[in-house]
Amino acid sequence: MPMTPTVMTTLMLPDHTNPAGNVHGGETMKLLEAAGYIAAARHMKNIPIAADTRPANAKWELRTARVESLHFIAPAFVGDVVTVEARVVFASPRSMAVGCRVMAETVSKGDAPRDTNTALLWYVCKLKGGGEDNDRDVAMVPAVVDDHDSATWSEMSSEAARLYADRKACVDSSHVDIREDDDETLGRDTSGLDLVGAMSGERHQRVDDQSARPPRLSKSELSALILPSHCGIDGVCRGGVVLKMMDEAAGVCAWRHSHCDNTVTAAVETMDFLKPARIGNLIRVEAVVAFASSRSIDVLVQAYVTSLEEDTSSGAVTEVENLVAQASFIYIALDADGNVVSVPAVQCETPADHRRYAKGMSNYEARKRKRKK
Repeated sequence: MPMTPTVMTTLMLPDHTNPAGNVHGGETMKLLEAAGYIAAARHMKNIPIAADTRPANAKWELRTARVESLHFIAPAFVGDVVTVEARVVFASPRSMAVGCRVMAETVSKGDAPRDTNTALLWYVCKLKGGGEDNDRDVAMVPAVVDDHDSATWSEMSSEAARLYADRKACVDSSHVDIREDDDETLGRDTSGLDLVGAMSGERHQRVDDQSARPPRLSKSELSALILPSHCGIDGVCRGGVVLKMMDEAAGVCAWRHSHCDNTVTAAVETMDFLKPARIGNLIRVEAVVAFASSRSIDVLVQAYVTSLEEDTSSGAVTEVENLVAQASFIYIALDADGNVVSVPAVQCETPADHRRYAKGMSNYEARKRKRKK
């Protein structure tokens, strides 16, 4: 079937922006994921459900599976009209890629729309009422007919096909745990160290703006209870909500490291959604600076979900925590004129710091090589 276009337009208000008037990266992520969801849902609306072993009331529901190639090209500002266009650009047998393009226009000045973001989002369609999540409960996806009406969409289609082939050839499920070894290596109890507002003279002392800074000084954590307003009709937290929370935690971390009021999201590296988060769960996001070049900051972000499980025999209730998403968020610091300024280096103190730094440097060098192609 042909690529399904979805267009969403909204006005950027003060509560969508940072103190400098730039629209939060998380707000943009939430908008483009919503548009991507609608485009994917329209693509899947005619999917048949086999009648063999399926419950009589079974229906397919979409899940955000992966965020890929999310780039920030230019900022959007308070008062801008932002338009998100989303299309299904590629389909494998059991997943689909939605290309998203974000444009902003300053209507008060009569300016033409300008591109601010592009992204590829991957979705799968799961069977509600089919029991535990597994491969047989993932729907077959209709093929996509590329109508080539725009070079942008054709390029996204080719990129999605290449990325899908690369993942099939080499699947990397590894992740770097933010918390690994930190407590033991530092030799002290850091159970409350990550919380915004946790006070110690060492964490909040004034340092020279150009001096290297250890990750522990900027590490941040956000927590929230998942409410109905965060979820779709299936009770699963929307991917855009998780993205926005991760960007908020990472933004606090980057702000602490840069000591710059206008620290903005520049890109998000590939992120997989590993497990769904549901109404009533507790979501906790941890962020730590992994690497910094002279003009950018890589922040490693991990989202965890805690659910309550009751033992059927004893009636005891326990908390079960699972990693649900991880990604590197890249930030830059801007001066009053919108120019990129230098940021402090990272001072590694622990083995975990060094591991994250090595991974962050590798990702940074890979991005540089890709830009030169």
